[in-house]
Amino acid sequence: MGRQIQFVQTEKDLCAFISVINQTDAVLLLTDRFGTHVLPDAECLLGRLMSNNGTLFLTPRECLNRRSDILSEIYPPSGAVIQLSICYKKSADDAAYQIGRIYAGTDATGGYDSEVMRLYHTLQKHIKKEYHYCKARNCYFAPDFNIKFQNQNCRIWNGIREDASTGIIAPLEF
Repeated sequence: MGRQIQFVQTEKDLCAFISVINQTDAVLLLTDRFGTHVLPDAECLLGRLMSNNGTLFLTPRECLNRRSDILSEIYPPSGAVIQLSICYKKSADDAAYQIGRIYAGTDATGGYDSEVMRLYHTLQKHIKKEYHYCKARNCYFAPDFNIKFQNQNCRIWNGIREDASTGIIAPLEF
């Protein structure tokens, strides 16, 4: 088990969230087919998200310095990292956004690393303060997304569903 908070963001909201991440001591980690890499800063995150299904990991710099095994224990998310799943769009020209989240996993003993939880709570506090909670969707709407959603200029894409009549797998939108 772990702790998570779900949200939906536009690209504009993501840039604002990156600014919040930059104000912390977080180190960004990207896992791809070549291994796990430390990203130099949050700005380079924008160009890497679509090629990595919108998932990155965060860990406090102090935690990375203290634990040499973090880079090998990234997935599934352990107590040493926070999984950051970005709200990527179904396609570049579509207005449907996937629900994102930050997720803090537990370590082997079921506990949480104190530095990781301090970072998680900082990000969680920002989301709860700045975003609008939508009980019907069980997630927080970032400011720009909320305006666009209220004006019906965007929607939430929640994975895929199979159409029973045709057997075709299609996006599930609401």
